[in-house]
Amino acid sequence: MRRSLIAPLSPHEEVALRRIALGLTPTHELSARAIVRLKNLALIEDSEAGLRLTDVGRQRYRTLPGAMPAELPVAQEQLARALARYVEEAKN
Repeated sequence: MRRSLIAPLSPHEEVALRRIALGLTPTHELSARAIVRLKNLALIEDSEAGLRLTDVGRQRYRTLPGAMPAELPVAQEQLARALARYVEEAKN
């Protein structure tokens, strides 16, 4: 666990961690390599709704400069994901 809290993250890994924490980016838009590394560090895990932070991942996220509150309440998270899907579909 300690390694997960102090291991250096690449810029892509940090961005992926932030986006997963806020739940506003579809998984397919994140770097596959970053996702693998974050899973290996036990900072993220798969869930029914997609990727989410583990307890250690939440601790690590809170240490990032300028980190916004993570993991919105469930209703807000569902709304945010639906809005993100809507915007993505509107682009296509």
